[in-house]
Amino acid sequence: MGNSQNKTLILLIDQNINNNHNKSLQKQLEAHKGLELESFDSVEKGIRLLKREKFKNTIIITSGYLYPKFYEELQKIIKEIIIIPKIVIFTSNKKRFISENGNKLPIDDPFYNSGGVVDKSDELKKFIESSTDQNEPGFEGNNDEFFKIQFINGKNDLILPLYYHDYLKTCKEEDIKEFNKKILSENQTNIAIKNIFSQLAASGKIPIHLLTKF
Repeated sequence: MGNSQNKTLILLIDQNINNNHNKSLQKQLEAHKGLELESFDSVEKGIRLLKREKFKNTIIITSGYLYPKFYEELQKIIKEIIIIPKIVIFTSNKKRFISENGNKLPIDDPFYNSGGVVDKSDELKKFIESSTDQNEPGFEGNNDEFFKIQFINGKNDLILPLYYHDYLKTCKEEDIKEFNKKILSENQTNIAIKNIFSQLAASGKIPIHLLTKF
């Protein structure tokens, strides 16, 4: 479960996970070598999996019925997760779902619902394809050589750490997006960097405590 970093994780959450429609969808997703599928019939099971994954390219497909609860539970654990999921709502009637929930749920939010609401398999397939780079291996974890230790020899060495925040300003959302896109464009041959920044560049309004983990 969730072991291969070289694949995009597809998390399918639907209360009717074993009906014919969902079985057909699962079969199609499992046929793709670049995807790793996990299917659950409850939000709680899906949330437990999300809390275990780290830095993995992740797509979450949730039914319209379970999305309100999923959104509520994801907010509760947002400071615990170490992934930036791409979330899409797959429902039987897109127009009706938006009409009933558009004023109370973050529909089309760049973080909590980047894939919007779809009710056709072709739309779902298009979103998955646009969110997946099946030709590139994933993030392989941290390398210890990137972590450096600086020894403090006297109080003068503490001046910068103590006062650096006085010279910083809060970045705008647009500035963060442009920075992520720039790093991505300049590191297309570095697989680890490309994997991380492709996730950052594809999402918006990423909670700051999650963004800093990346």
